[in-house]
Amino acid sequence: VPSLMISQDAGNAIKAQLGTGVKAEISAATTIAWSNRADTIVDYSSQGPSLTEILKPDISAPTEIMAPRTGSGTEGANFNGTSCASPVIAGVLALLRQRFPTDTVEEVKARLLASATHDLFAATNGMPPRWTPVRAGAGRVDVTNALAANLLAYATNQPGTVHASFGLLAAGVVTQAERHVKVVNRTAAPQAVRIAYVPAADLPGAD
Repeated sequence: VPSLMISQDAGNAIKAQLGTGVKAEISAATTIAWSNRADTIVDYSSQGPSLTEILKPDISAPTEIMAPRTGSGTEGANFNGTSCASPVIAGVLALLRQRFPTDTVEEVKARLLASATHDLFAATNGMPPRWTPVRAGAGRVDVTNALAANLLAYATNQPGTVHASFGLLAAGVVTQAERHVKVVNRTAAPQAVRIAYVPAADLPGAD
């Protein structure tokens, strides 16, 4: 997540000229990049399923963000954990609600989950193994993809969950289950769709 910080001296100089107008130039001369840690999960992050055996988490969002410390002028602060990731998702949902005011709650959530197409990995630099949905949910949130989505699909068996998870199943027991999937076309033109099972992780026995 890109961020910007200016020094206290620069801030005071800008503030002093607000009455007459300010022209400022931003330089990338000093940058701190942790791109090798992109799309990884911090070790303290919780994982699912939930106590009711529903797939959790639904989605992953950025955390461990370095931001300016309010009132310090020169210092930064680390913003992390659920306190960081949850507001990111809340902000994305607010944007989606503003952009698509007639969407149902399930449709808004379907946009969010289906557009989270960025996998998360256990190693840096995008090296495997790749985390499964039980650890990372649908993937890392992408607000641009969510705003551009025009074909929505979500399960209707369990209102509010949206995803078609079958929950926690016992190994060695033959189980049959079904999920009803609703497909919503948000364009003016007809679209052809084909529903298929594409595993996000290697799960022997699933068919």
